[in-house]
Amino acid sequence: MASEFRIAARGLGADEAARLSQALRETPNILGYRPEELQKLPDCLVAETVAGGETAGIFLAKRLAPGWTDMAVLYVFTAPGNRSAAVFSPLMTGMAI
Repeated sequence: MASEFRIAARGLGADEAARLSQALRETPNILGYRPEELQKLPDCLVAETVAGGETAGIFLAKRLAPGWTDMAVLYVFTAPGNRSAAVFSPLMTGMAI
C-alpha cells in the first residue's frame, strides 16, 4: 500500500541535505551538490510521510523569470510506496505554484 504524503515548502535540514548529497553522488550522470549548497537553495519542496514525518522526496528548483523554473534536483528516496505518482506529482505541482 502506498504511503500518504504532505508537501512542505521549506529549506533542507542538515541531515536531509547530507542524505540527499550522498544519494546524488551515487546516481550516475548527475553533478553532485555539497550539503551546504543544498541547504542554501531557497526554492525547496519536501515530501514527508504523514505517518512518520520521514523525508520521502525532495524537489529543488531555481526560479528564473516569472513563469520559468529550472529544475535543479528532483529525487525520490527508495522506500516502499515512495517511487510512485503519490510523491512525484505533488512535488511537481507544488513547485509550479
